[in-house]
Amino acid sequence: MKIGRRTVGVGEEAGHVAPGDLSRLEAPLLVVASTGDRIAPPRSVHAGWRAAGSATRKYVLFGDSRNDPARSTVFGHNDLMCSRTALEQVWPLVADWLETDEAELNAAQVAAPTDAGAACPASSPSP
Repeated sequence: MKIGRRTVGVGEEAGHVAPGDLSRLEAPLLVVASTGDRIAPPRSVHAGWRAAGSATRKYVLFGDSRNDPARSTVFGHNDLMCSRTALEQVWPLVADWLETDEAELNAAQVAAPTDAGAACPASSPSP
């Protein structure tokens, strides 16, 4: 199945890996988190992002205006994907990422800081 410029499939050939073995994940990866998510808190989500073996990956944190004032909205777990505000702020980011060529993503990729002492990790800047 094609989503934007990406081919998405099922099974190990498509980059799907067993839970707990994210180092084997090679598919491009976009991770979106929010400081208001108590089910999947940013520290846990960021740890999964760091553990992934994907060469092309991006981490975006909402609710932390220190890094990007445009991402200052605090979302709860469901609100991050299923709210009117997510439709305006999160989904365009996801759509842009899906439409961007993988070579462009690699060229623009910035690793997120890994400050273990922070209440929640900082996000990588959006292009």
